[in-house]
Amino acid sequence: MAARVEVLSETQEPVSKSLVELISAVCRAAVERAGIDQDVEFACLLTDGPAMRRLNRQFRAIDRETDVLAFARDESAPGGDIAIAIDQALAAADSNGSTVEAEVAYLAAHAALHLLGHDHHSDDDYERMLVEEDEVLAIIGVANPRRSEETD
Repeated sequence: MAARVEVLSETQEPVSKSLVELISAVCRAAVERAGIDQDVEFACLLTDGPAMRRLNRQFRAIDRETDVLAFARDESAPGGDIAIAIDQALAAADSNGSTVEAEVAYLAAHAALHLLGHDHHSDDDYERMLVEEDEVLAIIGVANPRRSEETD
């Protein structure tokens, strides 16, 4: 099993090698956690809110910004494309006292899990997704920045 991850950036600021490595580690951890025994490919685009709004409008017919999107390339194979709004990750980090790295790791985990077959359409699915996000992040040693201490 191998998870191959390509990270591309459209941001104004240069993306650090450590952030690229973090995203790769998250995707690999999600594949490991899922127990997938085939090669899985991910491409991750780091961009901004306005670009995410265009993607959301174009592919989901939802005309608003979002922090993360996941697009399967082939419904019969795990993996696919992830888009993360760095400006929204920065804003979330500021509002909840975390780091941009923790926020990006969370967003990458959330998207990777979607691309590995998880969703959150029902309350049960939502609860399972929360557990999987926490477990994937724990593999790489990152606490989920979207979970307060009261819910742990």
